[in-house]
Amino acid sequence: MGSEEFYEKGKAKYVLQDYSGAIEDVNIAIEMAPTEEKYYWVRAISYEKIKDYTGALKDYTKLIELARSYLYYALRAGVKFSMNNFKGAIRDYTKAIELNPTDEDSYIGRARSRRKMEDLNGAIIDYTKAIELNPTNDNNYFLRGGIKVNIGNYKGATKDFTESIKWNPVCASNYIGNANAKYMINDFIGAIEDISEAIAINPFNAHYYRLRADAKTEIREYSGAIEDYTKAIEIEDIGERNISVIATLRDKIIKIKEKIKSGK
Repeated sequence: MGSEEFYEKGKAKYVLQDYSGAIEDVNIAIEMAPTEEKYYWVRAISYEKIKDYTGALKDYTKLIELARSYLYYALRAGVKFSMNNFKGAIRDYTKAIELNPTDEDSYIGRARSRRKMEDLNGAIIDYTKAIELNPTNDNNYFLRGGIKVNIGNYKGATKDFTESIKWNPVCASNYIGNANAKYMINDFIGAIEDISEAIAINPFNAHYYRLRADAKTEIREYSGAIEDYTKAIEIEDIGERNISVIATLRDKIIKIKEKIKSGK
Protein backbone atom coordinates (compact mmCIF):
# COMPACT_ATOMS: atom_id res chain seq x y z
CA MET A 1 0.00 0.00 0.00
CA GLY A 2 1.05 3.57 -0.60
CA SER A 3 1.08 6.52 1.78
CA GLU A 4 -2.43 7.62 0.81
CA GLU A 5 -3.88 4.24 1.70
CA PHE A 6 -2.26 4.30 5.13
CA TYR A 7 -3.45 7.88 5.60
CA GLU A 8 -7.03 6.92 4.72
CA LYS A 9 -6.86 3.96 7.11
CA GLY A 10 -5.61 6.25 9.84
CA LYS A 11 -8.29 8.83 9.16
CA ALA A 12 -10.98 6.13 9.31
CA LYS A 13 -9.63 4.92 12.66
CA TYR A 14 -9.71 8.48 13.95
CA VAL A 15 -13.40 8.71 13.06
CA LEU A 16 -13.95 5.45 14.95
CA GLN A 17 -12.09 6.98 17.95
CA ASP A 18 -9.22 4.50 17.62
CA TYR A 19 -6.67 7.25 18.04
CA SER A 20 -3.68 5.04 18.78
CA GLY A 21 -4.47 2.97 15.69
CA ALA A 22 -4.77 6.17 13.65
CA ILE A 23 -1.32 7.26 14.81
CA GLU A 24 0.20 3.91 13.86
CA ASP A 25 -1.16 4.08 10.31
CA VAL A 26 -0.27 7.72 9.79
CA ASN A 27 3.24 7.05 11.08
CA ILE A 28 3.74 4.74 8.11
CA ALA A 29 2.23 7.31 5.72
CA ILE A 30 4.65 9.97 7.03
CA GLU A 31 7.63 7.64 6.59
CA MET A 32 6.64 7.25 2.94
CA ALA A 33 5.84 10.94 2.36
CA PRO A 34 7.47 13.11 5.06
CA THR A 35 6.37 16.45 3.59
CA GLU A 36 2.65 15.73 3.24
CA GLU A 37 0.87 18.31 5.34
CA LYS A 38 -2.42 16.50 5.94
CA TYR A 39 -0.66 13.45 7.42
CA TYR A 40 0.81 15.50 10.26
CA TRP A 41 -2.58 17.12 10.76
CA VAL A 42 -4.35 13.82 11.43
CA ARG A 43 -1.55 12.59 13.67
CA ALA A 44 -1.51 15.86 15.64
CA ILE A 45 -5.22 15.78 16.40
CA SER A 46 -4.95 12.08 17.29
CA TYR A 47 -2.15 12.87 19.73
CA GLU A 48 -4.35 15.53 21.31
CA LYS A 49 -7.18 13.04 21.78
CA ILE A 50 -4.94 10.74 23.81
CA LYS A 51 -3.45 13.75 25.64
CA ASP A 52 0.02 13.20 24.18
CA TYR A 53 0.61 16.93 24.02
CA THR A 54 4.33 16.57 23.37
CA GLY A 55 3.60 14.58 20.22
CA ALA A 56 0.94 17.04 19.11
CA LEU A 57 3.30 19.96 19.73
CA LYS A 58 5.98 18.42 17.51
CA ASP A 59 3.52 17.80 14.71
CA TYR A 60 2.04 21.31 14.79
CA THR A 61 5.59 22.67 14.75
CA LYS A 62 6.28 20.57 11.67
CA LEU A 63 3.07 21.84 10.07
CA ILE A 64 4.21 25.42 10.68
CA GLU A 65 7.46 24.58 8.90
CA LEU A 66 5.54 23.10 5.96
CA ALA A 67 2.84 25.77 5.75
CA ARG A 68 3.03 29.02 7.68
CA SER A 69 -0.69 29.08 8.40
CA TYR A 70 -2.35 31.06 11.20
CA LEU A 71 -4.40 27.94 11.96
CA TYR A 72 -1.36 25.86 12.91
CA TYR A 73 -0.08 28.60 15.22
CA ALA A 74 -3.51 28.72 16.86
CA LEU A 75 -3.68 24.95 17.21
CA ARG A 76 -0.17 24.79 18.66
CA ALA A 77 -1.17 27.55 21.07
CA GLY A 78 -4.07 25.39 22.22
CA VAL A 79 -1.68 22.52 22.94
CA LYS A 80 0.62 24.83 24.88
CA PHE A 81 -2.39 26.02 26.89
CA SER A 82 -3.19 22.40 27.75
CA MET A 83 0.43 22.01 28.90
CA ASN A 84 0.05 25.11 31.14
CA ASN A 85 2.59 26.96 28.98
CA PHE A 86 0.50 30.12 28.90
CA LYS A 87 3.31 32.43 27.81
CA GLY A 88 4.02 30.16 24.86
CA ALA A 89 0.32 30.02 24.05
CA ILE A 90 0.12 33.83 24.02
CA ARG A 91 3.08 34.02 21.62
CA ASP A 92 1.47 31.56 19.22
CA TYR A 93 -1.98 33.18 19.40
CA THR A 94 -0.33 36.54 18.75
CA LYS A 95 1.37 35.10 15.66
CA ALA A 96 -1.93 33.63 14.49
CA ILE A 97 -3.56 37.05 14.90
CA GLU A 98 -0.75 38.69 12.92
CA LEU A 99 -1.40 36.27 10.06
CA ASN A 100 -5.20 36.50 10.35
CA PRO A 101 -6.42 39.49 12.37
CA THR A 102 -10.08 38.53 11.88
CA ASP A 103 -9.91 35.13 13.58
CA GLU A 104 -12.23 35.32 16.59
CA ASP A 105 -10.98 32.07 18.11
CA SER A 106 -7.38 33.32 18.33
CA TYR A 107 -8.47 36.36 20.33
CA ILE A 108 -10.54 34.12 22.61
CA GLY A 109 -7.61 31.75 23.08
CA ARG A 110 -5.23 34.60 23.87
CA ALA A 111 -7.77 36.07 26.29
CA ARG A 112 -7.99 32.74 28.14
CA SER A 113 -4.20 32.55 28.28
CA ARG A 114 -3.87 36.13 29.49
CA ARG A 115 -6.40 35.46 32.21
CA LYS A 116 -4.33 32.51 33.37
CA MET A 117 -1.36 34.90 33.56
CA GLU A 118 -3.48 37.35 35.62
CA ASP A 119 -3.34 39.88 32.78
CA LEU A 120 -7.00 40.74 33.23
CA ASN A 121 -6.92 44.01 31.30
CA GLY A 122 -5.26 42.25 28.37
CA ALA A 123 -7.92 39.54 28.50
CA ILE A 124 -10.68 42.17 28.42
CA ILE A 125 -9.08 43.79 25.36
CA ASP A 126 -9.02 40.43 23.55
CA TYR A 127 -12.61 39.55 24.45
CA THR A 128 -13.64 43.01 23.29
CA LYS A 129 -12.00 42.37 19.91
CA ALA A 130 -13.66 38.97 19.69
CA ILE A 131 -17.01 40.66 20.36
CA GLU A 132 -16.33 43.19 17.61
CA LEU A 133 -15.71 40.30 15.21
CA ASN A 134 -18.75 38.32 16.37
CA PRO A 135 -21.22 40.38 18.39
CA THR A 136 -23.71 37.49 18.71
CA ASN A 137 -21.46 35.10 20.68
CA ASP A 138 -22.96 35.23 24.18
CA ASN A 139 -20.01 33.41 25.75
CA ASN A 140 -17.60 36.26 25.00
CA TYR A 141 -19.82 38.72 26.88
CA PHE A 142 -20.15 36.20 29.72
CA LEU A 143 -16.39 35.70 30.04
CA ARG A 144 -15.63 39.42 29.79
CA GLY A 145 -18.29 40.05 32.41
CA GLY A 146 -16.67 37.53 34.72
CA ILE A 147 -13.34 39.34 34.46
CA LYS A 148 -15.02 42.67 35.17
CA VAL A 149 -16.44 41.15 38.35
CA ASN A 150 -12.90 40.10 39.32
CA ILE A 151 -11.61 43.67 38.96
CA GLY A 152 -14.62 45.19 40.75
CA ASN A 153 -16.32 46.71 37.70
CA TYR A 154 -19.73 45.33 38.65
CA LYS A 155 -21.81 47.77 36.60
CA GLY A 156 -19.73 46.98 33.53
CA ALA A 157 -20.21 43.30 34.30
CA THR A 158 -23.99 43.62 34.45
CA LYS A 159 -23.94 45.23 31.00
CA ASP A 160 -21.98 42.28 29.64
CA PHE A 161 -24.18 39.67 31.31
CA THR A 162 -27.26 41.47 30.01
CA GLU A 163 -25.83 41.14 26.49
CA SER A 164 -25.06 37.46 27.07
CA ILE A 165 -28.70 36.96 28.11
CA LYS A 166 -29.88 38.85 25.03
CA TRP A 167 -28.02 36.48 22.69
CA ASN A 168 -28.68 33.31 24.68
CA PRO A 169 -31.75 33.65 26.90
CA VAL A 170 -31.94 29.92 27.68
CA CYS A 171 -28.52 29.67 29.37
CA ALA A 172 -28.94 29.64 33.16
CA SER A 173 -25.28 30.60 33.75
CA ASN A 174 -25.83 33.95 31.98
CA TYR A 175 -28.53 34.88 34.50
CA ILE A 176 -26.43 33.69 37.44
CA GLY A 177 -23.50 35.81 36.28
CA ASN A 178 -25.76 38.83 36.11
CA ALA A 179 -27.24 38.04 39.53
CA ASN A 180 -23.81 37.80 41.14
CA ALA A 181 -22.78 41.17 39.70
CA LYS A 182 -26.04 42.79 40.84
CA TYR A 183 -25.60 41.31 44.31
CA MET A 184 -22.23 43.05 44.59
CA ILE A 185 -23.86 46.45 43.97
CA ASN A 186 -26.68 45.67 46.44
CA ASP A 187 -29.29 45.25 43.72
CA PHE A 188 -30.79 42.30 45.55
CA ILE A 189 -34.17 42.51 43.87
CA GLY A 190 -32.52 42.46 40.45
CA ALA A 191 -30.40 39.51 41.57
CA ILE A 192 -33.51 37.63 42.72
CA GLU A 193 -35.17 38.23 39.36
CA ASP A 194 -32.18 36.84 37.46
CA ILE A 195 -31.79 33.82 39.74
CA SER A 196 -35.50 33.09 39.32
CA GLU A 197 -34.96 33.01 35.55
CA ALA A 198 -32.07 30.59 36.04
CA ILE A 199 -34.22 28.36 38.25
CA ALA A 200 -36.95 28.34 35.62
CA ILE A 201 -34.37 26.97 33.18
CA ASN A 202 -32.76 24.54 35.64
CA PRO A 203 -34.95 23.89 38.69
CA PHE A 204 -32.66 21.17 40.09
CA ASN A 205 -29.58 23.24 40.94
CA ALA A 206 -29.29 23.62 44.71
CA HIS A 207 -26.76 26.45 44.37
CA TYR A 208 -29.30 28.64 42.57
CA TYR A 209 -31.81 28.33 45.43
CA ARG A 210 -29.06 29.10 47.92
CA LEU A 211 -28.09 32.26 46.03
CA ARG A 212 -31.69 33.41 45.84
CA ALA A 213 -32.17 32.71 49.54
CA ASP A 214 -29.08 34.80 50.32
CA ALA A 215 -30.51 37.71 48.32
CA LYS A 216 -33.93 37.36 49.96
CA THR A 217 -32.26 37.43 53.36
CA GLU A 218 -30.63 40.75 52.46
CA ILE A 219 -34.05 42.33 51.83
CA ARG A 220 -35.55 40.59 54.89
CA GLU A 221 -37.83 38.37 52.87
CA TYR A 222 -37.23 35.69 55.47
CA SER A 223 -40.06 33.28 54.69
CA GLY A 224 -38.97 33.13 51.05
CA ALA A 225 -35.36 32.66 52.09
CA ILE A 226 -36.25 29.74 54.38
CA GLU A 227 -38.27 28.18 51.57
CA ASP A 228 -35.31 28.45 49.17
CA TYR A 229 -32.76 27.13 51.67
CA THR A 230 -35.11 24.22 52.38
CA LYS A 231 -35.42 23.49 48.66
CA ALA A 232 -31.65 23.57 48.31
CA ILE A 233 -31.34 21.03 51.13
CA GLU A 234 -33.92 18.76 49.47
CA ILE A 235 -31.93 18.81 46.22
CA GLU A 236 -28.65 18.15 48.03
CA ASP A 237 -30.27 15.25 49.91
CA ILE A 238 -31.23 13.45 46.70
CA GLY A 239 -28.05 14.43 44.85
CA GLU A 240 -24.43 14.42 45.93
CA ARG A 241 -25.35 14.80 49.62
CA ASN A 242 -22.61 17.26 50.45
CA ILE A 243 -22.88 17.09 54.23
CA SER A 244 -20.93 20.31 54.75
CA VAL A 245 -23.20 22.26 52.38
CA ILE A 246 -26.33 20.85 53.97
CA ALA A 247 -25.07 21.78 57.44
CA THR A 248 -24.33 25.33 56.25
CA LEU A 249 -27.82 25.68 54.78
CA ARG A 250 -29.46 24.42 57.96
CA ASP A 251 -27.38 26.86 59.97
CA LYS A 252 -28.61 29.70 57.74
CA ILE A 253 -32.21 28.69 58.40
CA ILE A 254 -31.58 28.69 62.16
CA LYS A 255 -30.06 32.18 61.99
CA ILE A 256 -33.01 33.52 59.99
CA LYS A 257 -35.47 32.13 62.52
CA GLU A 258 -33.45 33.85 65.25
CA LYS A 259 -33.72 37.12 63.32
CA ILE A 260 -37.46 36.69 63.00
CA LYS A 261 -37.77 36.11 66.76
CA SER A 262 -35.67 39.15 67.59
CA GLY A 263 -37.54 41.32 65.11
CA LYS A 264 -34.41 42.25 63.14
